[in-house]
Parts: sequence; structure tokens; C-alpha cells
Amino acid sequence: MYATFLCLGRSFAILPALRGVVVRGSYRLVRHPAYAGELLMIAGCVVARPVAGSVAALLLAVPLVALRIRAEEELLMSRERYRSYAEQVRWRLVPGVW
Repeated sequence: MYATFLCLGRSFAILPALRGVVVRGSYRLVRHPAYAGELLMIAGCVVARPVAGSVAALLLAVPLVALRIRAEEELLMSRERYRSYAEQVRWRLVPGVW
């Protein structure tokens, strides 16, 4: 997950904004690898300790991350460069799935 943030460099931020398109590293495989890494870490917590709280966190995180991705992409699709990137990198989060 740290590698995805390194690839983002100055484009990293908490709130969605138009900062440029990153196409190196894991961003060549999926459009949102940092979110994929975040969900993998939460899933790892569920595997390590499958209690109601960790399962609930994962069940809550998945739709919230999906909503964030949709909101972010709505903003980013206003840029031709991102639309072109989205055509080249088809998958948002998981290759072959979404």
C-alpha cells in the first residue's frame, strides 16, 4: 500500500480533487490501488481475528470505498487525460471484477 502512495506523490490528498493522473506502478493495473490495499488490510484483520467488529468494519468499508471511488471518478472524468487513462486501465479496484 505504501508503494501506491509513493506513486501518487503530490497527487495524494484526503478529499477528491483534480490534481493530475498517475499512471505508474500499480496504477497501471487498477485505477484505485490504494483503496484496494486499504480493503485488503481490513480483510486481513478479519482473517487474523474474525470477530463481529472486524467483519462489520469490512462490510462497512466496501460500500463506502465504492461510493468514494464513484464520487472521485465523477470529478476526474471531467478531464480528457483521466478519461483516456480509464479507457486504458479498465478496472477500478480488482482486475477482472470491478
